[in-house]
Amino acid sequence: MSRVLLCAALALTVSALSAADDDKAAKKETIKGKIMKVGPSAHLIVVSSEVNKKPKNRQLTLLNDTKFTFYTSAGKKEVTWRKAAYKVKALKEGAAVTAVTDGKGQATEVRVGTPSKDN
Repeated sequence: MSRVLLCAALALTVSALSAADDDKAAKKETIKGKIMKVGPSAHLIVVSSEVNKKPKNRQLTLLNDTKFTFYTSAGKKEVTWRKAAYKVKALKEGAAVTAVTDGKGQATEVRVGTPSKDN
């Protein structure tokens, strides 16, 4: 009987530790930089940002439900579908971008351009 309880306690401890590791890895991250590449066929963007004063390129996967916000001189435009976002001309190489990731390299939100004081 004591072996069964010991095994059950060990199993609970291992599962609790693995769940804690999953929570740590899934922290959201905000990346600010410039778009280096847009890959519609692979559903990704490459963002160049500075980390400790050194340039770093990050490849981010775009999900079907990634939220896009485009800031242009004409105003603010929001798109909630990646295929529609590819059609917006502001999503191009060299554009300023802020991307929010799920901690696993997948972009949950992408903001292209710089918001004006009016937006």
